[in-house]
Amino acid sequence: MPDQEFFCNTCDAGPFGLHEKGNVGLIVDYHKNQGHEVIEYHVPESKDIFEREIWNDEDRENFKKSERKAKFITHETVDREKITILQGEIKILRPITLDDSLSRYILAYMPAKIDGLHGETARKNIPFFVVKNTDGTKQLLNSKDPELSDFVTNPLLEYHECRWKPNDVMNYLDEIESINPKLAYESSIQNIKKYFDHNDDSNYDVCVLWNIHTYFSELFNTTPYLDFTGTKRAAKSKNLDYQKLLCFNAVKSSDISPSSLFRLIESNGATILLDETEHFKHPKSEKHQDMIAMLHTGFMKGDSAIRTEGQKGNFTTREFRTFGPKSLAHINAFSDVLEDRCIPIVMLRSTDKDILNSDPDKSDPQIIQLRNWYYRLFLDYADEIFSFISEARQILNVSSRELKIWTPIITLALFFEKHGVVGLTAKIKAKAEAVFEERSQDDEENSLEGRFLRFISIEIRPLQKKDGILQFKFIMDKFQECREKYGFEDYHKDHFVSDKLKKLGFPKLPRKSQGSFYDLSDEKINSALTRMSIPYQTKLTDEDNDLV
Repeated sequence: MPDQEFFCNTCDAGPFGLHEKGNVGLIVDYHKNQGHEVIEYHVPESKDIFEREIWNDEDRENFKKSERKAKFITHETVDREKITILQGEIKILRPITLDDSLSRYILAYMPAKIDGLHGETARKNIPFFVVKNTDGTKQLLNSKDPELSDFVTNPLLEYHECRWKPNDVMNYLDEIESINPKLAYESSIQNIKKYFDHNDDSNYDVCVLWNIHTYFSELFNTTPYLDFTGTKRAAKSKNLDYQKLLCFNAVKSSDISPSSLFRLIESNGATILLDETEHFKHPKSEKHQDMIAMLHTGFMKGDSAIRTEGQKGNFTTREFRTFGPKSLAHINAFSDVLEDRCIPIVMLRSTDKDILNSDPDKSDPQIIQLRNWYYRLFLDYADEIFSFISEARQILNVSSRELKIWTPIITLALFFEKHGVVGLTAKIKAKAEAVFEERSQDDEENSLEGRFLRFISIEIRPLQKKDGILQFKFIMDKFQECREKYGFEDYHKDHFVSDKLKKLGFPKLPRKSQGSFYDLSDEKINSALTRMSIPYQTKLTDEDNDLV
């Protein structure tokens, strides 16, 4: 269907017309002029020619019979607005964009002197998009440039810093050669080791890949959160300070309002760095609960927050994107739901005096260079990295949720390995699967569902009949007998047991005269164990007894 243009509501006397944009035909307006009905039409081949004639009875009847019809509107106002119904969806230019043609756009603020129409002068950091087109040509376009008119853009009109230095931008536009990915990666590892002392060597790789992924987050459907935890003075906040210097449009705060974060994510694709996140557990703080809601929804592309804006009598509802990279630092644990969106990094206090005394410095030339290279990596290689996503996902042997978390990291690892960083995917694969195993054990040991399923597997399975059909009263009696053994001292009601059976996929059968029955066959138990990533067991181990 071709685009359609409508002129409505605010025209000379309410004209309403339409034409098929780009086709040979007429733009037809019907309106009144000084009391007369008038038809006004525009011949597309001669865009400056308009013909006007009095609209008589014969004209009206012929027009009504024709294929091209207009609605008759008779409002009498002065101005008019044009509404065009487009063929496809509105194209939104995000701060990081790989479009359908594989052209790349990335937001960068440039210092500019602005001379006003009335002699006034201002100096601001204003938004530009650096573009690398499919044919390899490069452009620097102001966010309001007519070449971007097909897109909807919404960057902040002014920013406090230029994260991609103007000289580096100009050098990129002039140079033909792409940067060396292996050099960028190995330099990143070298730099991070100046500031941090990880007991697990793979943590350096995970942190570097996560920092780089903030420049590529829009290529993926999910973005993992990086979760720094540990004791006091274990460099958790220092990690956020470091990320603030390197990650895409990074903003660090322990006390920023949710509404401000929504706008920074929506407008600038900001990487959000949140310190002391254990405070977000405060149940009576509306601000903290809003932050938790943002973190819960910001993991998957397409999720959003709805907020009401305005003042008395003039409120509007607006949708804000919450999707984007977020890094967290804290001492105490937070909710299981949030932990399931995170890659955990446990920090230990360093014993290296040089590392203890080092502080990330925004004037460090290597940090400035790394940031320059990250911008260029996106512009030079975003299409290649996007093409690796499917292949990268096949490397990991983890659950669906864990796969979503690790997809951006393993994809970038595969990219750098293909450019000469030997063994990187194997390191990330081992790390991802170790985290998955640890998380699965935590779920089994700490979640009610995990413990209940172990009760079913160990206590009920040996007592089942051949068909696996068991009476609810029998299950309940056995549960009461074993409650303390599995840590269920506070749970004794029938509803708890029936709820867990339902949630774990054990179907309740049609009621019989002897009461309720459930299907606890081997097939159902094994299926539930697999879905919960719990190994098959026939008895409690000594370790299990210590846990419960």
